Amino acid sequence: MPATEQEIKDVLNTWIETVGKANGDADAVLPLYAPDAVLLATFSSRVRCQSAEDLRGYFTYFTGLPGLRGRLDEVEVHADPAGSLAACSGFYTFFHQGTPDGSEAEAPARFTFVYRKGEDGKLLIVEHHSSVMPEERADAK
Repeated sequence: MPATEQEIKDVLNTWIETVGKANGDADAVLPLYAPDAVLLATFSSRVRCQSAEDLRGYFTYFTGLPGLRGRLDEVEVHADPAGSLAACSGFYTFFHQGTPDGSEAEAPARFTFVYRKGEDGKLLIVEHHSSVMPEERADAK
C-alpha cells in the first residue's frame, strides 16, 4: 500500500524529534534510514552512504552539538499513489548552543528526503539531502 501524506509527515516529524533528542547517540537515528541509504548532509563535505558506520560518524557529530533542536519551517509532501517511494522537501532550521560568544547558533537549511516503504510497511529514508540556505532566498527579494 502506498504511503499517505500523513505517514510521510509523521516520519519527518519523528526524524526531527529523534535528531533533537539523540545527544550524540547516532544509534537513535540510524533505524530511520534504510541500509542502503545515501546522505548528503548539511555539515559534511562528502557523500555518506552504503554503511551504517558512515552514517553513524556523521550523526554522532551532528546530534552531539550541545542543545541541538530542529524546527520544520516549510514542508511539501510528494506521495506516489502507485508506488513504494515517497518524498518530502522544504526548509528546516537547526539551533544549538556552544558558539564562542555563548549565543545560540542558527542554521537554516533546505532538505529533500526520499522514503521507501518496506515489506513491513515502515517508511525508511533512502535518500537525504540537506544544505545550508543561501544568505538570501530569491523569494525574499
